[in-house]
Amino acid sequence: MARCFFAQLIILLLAASFILPPLYADETLNDEVLVDEEQTLPLKHFFSDDPVLAGTELIVSGKNFSNQQQRLIFRLDNASSNNYRSRVNQEYSIPSGDFTLTIPMTGLRTSGGQTLKQPYSQLILFTIDGKSELQLKDVRITAPEALPDNTLALDFGHKDSPVFPGFQSVLDSDPQLTGKMLTRFRKSGDALIRDGIEGIDSINIPWPNGQWKLSLWAQEQGEWEYIPHYLSRKIFVENNKLIDQKWTVQEWIKEVYLAGTRKEADIDGDLWQLVGERRSGLIQKKIQISDGSLTVNLKGDRSARFLAALVIEPVNGTFAAQTQDQRKERFINQWPVSAPDYSLPKILTLEDISTQVKDDKFGSYLVAKGTLLNLVFEINSPEDDIKPVLAVTPLRSDKGEELSAKTRYGHWRYERPHPNAPSLDLTDSYLRADMETLNLSNQRPRRIHIQVDIPVGAQTGNYKGTLQLYSNDKLILKEFLVRVLPVTLPRLDLPVGLYLEPAPYYLWFNALKKQKPLATACDLSLLATYGFTTLAPYLIAPDTEDNQRLFINQLKQLKRFGFDKKILAYQSFRSLILMGDTQSTGLSLFKLNAMMEDEDLPEVYWSIFDEPTPEKFPSIAESATLLHNPNISFKTAGHLNNPRQQQLSSTADLLIMNHGYGVNDRNIKLLKKVSNVWLYNMPKPRLAAGAFLWNSEAEGYIQWHGRMPTADPFDPTDGREGDVSYIYPWQGGCPDTISIHSRLLELHEATLDYRWLQWLEQKSQSNKNAKRLLKQLRKELPTDWKEAESMTTQEALEIRRKIINLLD
Repeated sequence: MARCFFAQLIILLLAASFILPPLYADETLNDEVLVDEEQTLPLKHFFSDDPVLAGTELIVSGKNFSNQQQRLIFRLDNASSNNYRSRVNQEYSIPSGDFTLTIPMTGLRTSGGQTLKQPYSQLILFTIDGKSELQLKDVRITAPEALPDNTLALDFGHKDSPVFPGFQSVLDSDPQLTGKMLTRFRKSGDALIRDGIEGIDSINIPWPNGQWKLSLWAQEQGEWEYIPHYLSRKIFVENNKLIDQKWTVQEWIKEVYLAGTRKEADIDGDLWQLVGERRSGLIQKKIQISDGSLTVNLKGDRSARFLAALVIEPVNGTFAAQTQDQRKERFINQWPVSAPDYSLPKILTLEDISTQVKDDKFGSYLVAKGTLLNLVFEINSPEDDIKPVLAVTPLRSDKGEELSAKTRYGHWRYERPHPNAPSLDLTDSYLRADMETLNLSNQRPRRIHIQVDIPVGAQTGNYKGTLQLYSNDKLILKEFLVRVLPVTLPRLDLPVGLYLEPAPYYLWFNALKKQKPLATACDLSLLATYGFTTLAPYLIAPDTEDNQRLFINQLKQLKRFGFDKKILAYQSFRSLILMGDTQSTGLSLFKLNAMMEDEDLPEVYWSIFDEPTPEKFPSIAESATLLHNPNISFKTAGHLNNPRQQQLSSTADLLIMNHGYGVNDRNIKLLKKVSNVWLYNMPKPRLAAGAFLWNSEAEGYIQWHGRMPTADPFDPTDGREGDVSYIYPWQGGCPDTISIHSRLLELHEATLDYRWLQWLEQKSQSNKNAKRLLKQLRKELPTDWKEAESMTTQEALEIRRKIINLLD
C-alpha cells in the first residue's frame, strides 16, 4: 500500500513547532535470532503471518573453512510458491574465512520476475550440492533502527521494491512531488539505489529553518545496454544551484560512459571506490532553509531528473555517512574478489612470458604467413612511474624487410569470471590501445601485448624485434626473434566469429547515427584481420523499403570485409514481429526477398528462437512456417541449450547448440540429419572453436558477444549478467589500434589452431608423416565435450607444435 509520509510529517511538524521527532518508534524492534551458535547448513525457518516491515534485513554471519569460494543459496517462499519460478532464489559467493552477508527481506522478486507477496512461509539457506564447508555463527532478521532526531531519510521508487534500513518509501504518486514521472526498478544495486523516480520536476517538503546538510543519491543504474545519457542536468536547492552539468556527445562518452577507464582496480582503489562509490551518484551540500520548507528543483530531460534517495539532517549529522558505510560493507560482502598473489619486486624487470611455439635452438617464434603472432611481456617495477617510456622497434630481417607490430597493455579491473557469477576476479584482461596512458605500479605487474602482423607476402626467414623500457632512470632492452616459415595457412573453411553490435551510443545520439556504418567498418576490419569468417551482426529490421535497402547494404558491407559465409540475423526477425502482425511481417520479408534476388550476398539465417521454454514452441513453429513460405523462402536458425528443445530441430535450417544441450558426436550427427549445426558460447572457446571444432561434426562456431556491455561498461555488478565484450568502445574516429579483451586473442588463437589443422589435412595428401599425424589426432582428440573440456591450452599448443615440426 502506498504510504504518503508527507501528510504524517506535516502533522508532526505542526505539533512539535517544527522540531522533527523520530519517524520510527522510540525503541528498535527486537531482532529475531535464527542462529546464535555454530551450525551447519541447511538452515530452515518458518514465518508467522505477521508482515515483515520495510527496511528489514536478514544478516548471515559465519565462516568458510574452505580455501575456495563457496556458493550459498537464499530461498524464500510464500504460501503460493510451488516451483522454482514462484519463489525467491538468490545465489551468493562466500569467500574463504569469516563472512557476513546482508539480504533485504522486502521487495524481493521471484525467479519468474514477480514480487513475492507477504506473508512469507519459509526461508531456507543451503548449498547446491548439500556438501559445504560453510558454518553459520549468527543468523538474524533485523528491523531498521530509529532515525536520529531532526533527520529525514527518503527512498524513492517502486511500491514493491526493497527499502534501505532507516529510510521511508516515497512513490511517484506522492503530492509533494511534481513532474511527469516514471518509476525505475533495476535488477542490480542495493536497496537504496536500485530503484528511484525519473522525471521529477520538484520536491517540496515542510522543514524547519536553519542550516542543514542535504544528501542526494541521483544516479540511475541502467539495465542491459541502456544507461541514462542526458547531456545536461541542473539541480537547484532553495533556488541555489547545486550542480550544473553540460557535455557535448564526445565529452559525455569520455567523462561518463568511459569514466571507469580512469582508474585501475587494486592500484587506484578497492571495489567500492572504483565501482560502488563511483556509481552511487551521491551529491552533498550544506544548505540554508529560511521559508519553512525544503525545495529541490531538477532541470534537464526526464532521465536527468532522477532521484534514488534523499537525506536531510543537522550539519553535524552522520546518518548519510553511516548509510554510505553500510552500503560499502554490503557491497564488499556481496561481491567477493579473487586476486592473484603478488609480492613487491626488488628490481625493475622485463620478461617475455608469451605462450607460443618456439624452436629449441634459437628461441625463435615460429609463424606462418597470413597470420598474426600474439606475444606477452611482463614488467615488474619496485617503484611507481606515471610516465614510463616504452617502444617496440619494427621487426627486421637481415635483408632489411620489416614486420609491423601493434602494442597494447593490460589494465587491471574487476570482472565476473563468467556472466552469471556472483563474484569477481581481479584481472588485467582489458587490453588498452591508448599507450600514452601507460604507467607502472609496484602493486601489480604490467603486461605488454605485442601483435606482430605476418602478411601473406612476408619473406621467409628470421626477424628480430626489440622492446625498450625506460623507467626511473633505468633502461631495459628485450630482444625477441621471429622466424617466418615457408607456409601460408589456408583461410578458415567454415564460419567462426562473434555476435556483434555497435556501441550503444551510436543509437542514442542523432549526431552519431550517421557514423554508425563507419564504426561498424572499423569493427569488421579488426575482426577480418583476426581471421574470423562470420558474424551475427546488427542488422536492421527490414520493415520499410528504406530499411530493406539498408539491410542489403549492411550485407554488402559484410561481404566487402570478407564475411561471405553464412550470416546469422540474430535480432532482425524478432524486431520485425514486434513491429506488426504476421501479415505485415510476411509482406516485408516478401519485398526484401525480391530485392535480394539479383544481389550477390552472404546467405542469411534468421534466428527464430534462442534457448526457448516449451510454452514458446508453438509460436516458433509459426515463425518457421512464415519464413519457409515459398514466396519468401528464407533460412531459419535457433539456439539449443537443453535436450528438451530437440523437437524444434525441424523448424530451423541452422541449429546452434552449446554444452547445455549436450555437445557430442552422437547429438551433432542426429541434428545434422535435418539441419546445419554450429556450436556457440562454449566454455574454453580456445579449445571449442579450435581443435574440438575441427574434430567434431559441427560446421561452425559463434561466440557471445563482441560488444555487449551491461549499462556502465566498466561496472561488472550493474546487471543480471556481467559485461561481455571482446571489443571495447572508443571515443572519436576509428583508432589505428583498438582496445580489446584478452578473450578476443584466445578466440583468435583457436582460429590459428584450426587453420594449422586444415594445413595438415592438405599436407597429408602428399606427406606420409603428415598423414600419420592426422590419423593420430583424429583418434586422440575427443568428440564429446565432457572429455574435451579438460584439455589445456598447453595441449592445444602442443598439437600446433607437432604440425609445425613436419616442416623440419
